[in-house]
Amino acid sequence: MADAPVDLETLLMRPPTEEEARSWAVLSPALRTRAVDRITLLRRWWGERDGLTAKEAAAMAGVIPNRFYQMAAAWKRAPGLAAVGAFAGTPAPRSPRIHPMVNASLQANVVKVVADGGGKSVEAMRRRLEELVAADLRARQLAETGSSGAGPAIPSPTVVRAVITRELNRVGEAQLLGESIAMDCCPTAMRSPAGEPWALFAIIDRGTLRILGTSVGSLDDSVEGYSLAARRALVALAPVGPSLGPWARRTRRVDMVVGRDEAACDALIARYGNVEGAIEFKAVTRPRRFGSMLRRYVGERMGRVDLRPGWATAAPPMADGDPAFARWDAWERTDFEAQAWNETKVIERAAKGHERPPDELVALIRLLVGDGQIDPGTLR
Repeated sequence: MADAPVDLETLLMRPPTEEEARSWAVLSPALRTRAVDRITLLRRWWGERDGLTAKEAAAMAGVIPNRFYQMAAAWKRAPGLAAVGAFAGTPAPRSPRIHPMVNASLQANVVKVVADGGGKSVEAMRRRLEELVAADLRARQLAETGSSGAGPAIPSPTVVRAVITRELNRVGEAQLLGESIAMDCCPTAMRSPAGEPWALFAIIDRGTLRILGTSVGSLDDSVEGYSLAARRALVALAPVGPSLGPWARRTRRVDMVVGRDEAACDALIARYGNVEGAIEFKAVTRPRRFGSMLRRYVGERMGRVDLRPGWATAAPPMADGDPAFARWDAWERTDFEAQAWNETKVIERAAKGHERPPDELVALIRLLVGDGQIDPGTLR
């Protein structure tokens, strides 16, 4: 096959363009063979895959998965030699390198420009961003040379618009479900029959402020508490039934408030760090951590569940007449109030996202579920 002559029109199933014909004429036999193999692979990818995964296809094409996805998308848009990277000749012109000082100013100022942009057009934001960058560069030049003369050049309007578009996309992604997750635990006013405050464990979506899962337990065993909350979250992430979406394309980070079982939490995070495709999963260990994210994203209370972060150090004695809750009853209340909270957090805008949760989030939730050594007898 490698040495057999290949008719380009037969390969493409259409007459080649002039550019394709010129490129094919100067390709080496090895590059022609690679082009044939990739075209065959992409036709299979967009046809009968027969269980072919992207990872396997990327290996067959000799590229990383991200590059294969780009190649597949290019082929779907316009099947041809360009889609499989088979053009020969002069290399594509490289974009001019942006001066590091200019790039730093662009990245620093674009966040503010987009945040203040409101309903402004990209063009209006471009002009504002260029103004801020120019001011930065003049100040830097004056400080370093004592002159406000010409310094590094600001890139073309097309490049500046691209910087703004990336930031707009980042902001939009951050408002979708699953992009950033906060896991928190905090004592509540609900007491166990023994008088100990039940701690609320919650898995919170930062972008939408929705609560994906809750449980109650003890700060002495937060691994178990989060495991039970993760079981509830799996219901929200399940691939059946209505989607909570729109979901983000991927999960960027997860922060977990560590209970008093710090060694067990450290071991859990270390184990997760060895998982293929692990995302940023950070422990929150500062002294006044309990309830810090719940209060930030939910408030001082969640319906009838009152947070008592100060009780993590010492809870007051239980007064006469104070109600006592079996663990299951306390958990049932938190579930009800979390659902009521979520009903107030409907995504009203026409957000563009995915129907199903990011794979990274599902994998982490499953790991949390599997790590909790749960005794069913403690739930009542």
